[in-house]
Amino acid sequence: VPAPFFSSAVLAGFTLLELADDPAAAEILEGVATGATIATLALDEGDGAWDPARVTVTAHREGSSYRLAGRKPQVLDGTVAEQILVVARLDGAPALFAAPSSSVKRKQLRTLDPTRRQARIDLNDAPAQLLGPDDATATLATALDRARVVLAAEQLGVARRCLEMTVEYAGLRFQFGRPIGSFQAVRHGLADM
Repeated sequence: VPAPFFSSAVLAGFTLLELADDPAAAEILEGVATGATIATLALDEGDGAWDPARVTVTAHREGSSYRLAGRKPQVLDGTVAEQILVVARLDGAPALFAAPSSSVKRKQLRTLDPTRRQARIDLNDAPAQLLGPDDATATLATALDRARVVLAAEQLGVARRCLEMTVEYAGLRFQFGRPIGSFQAVRHGLADM
């Protein structure tokens, strides 16, 4: 389903859940939980590492607020999210910021999987609000571990459904007057799957 479930409820949701003591994070989490707000996590910077220690987007204080500079080249559901949780370097450590979508420049990307929409997010002096502590390393580690479990379960479900569809097709498709599922090579392939 091309819906922002994984980006909003899982990536952003688990991250916000770790910061539920922070009033701003709790407010965004409430919107995500009710479905009123679509959020996403902007962590990866194009190398596929999803490692907070490698973040190059920077944050700087401006009085009591913050400004973000840099680019997140691949943000899941970045064009539909109202709140973008940006991981940026603050005083040498990765920190988490909430940036409203109106404060960033977004460009839809073409992807191989159209159910996983992605966008490039440009943060040109974008205003943002710090969520949680100045160092979000532990928060992100826990949230990403939980997200990996959900993603693995989703992929297992997809693989299982593909197998079910293949077995069904092997019983419906006929060749040489017999269902192709009756051929030894096809049966062995299905058994291996």
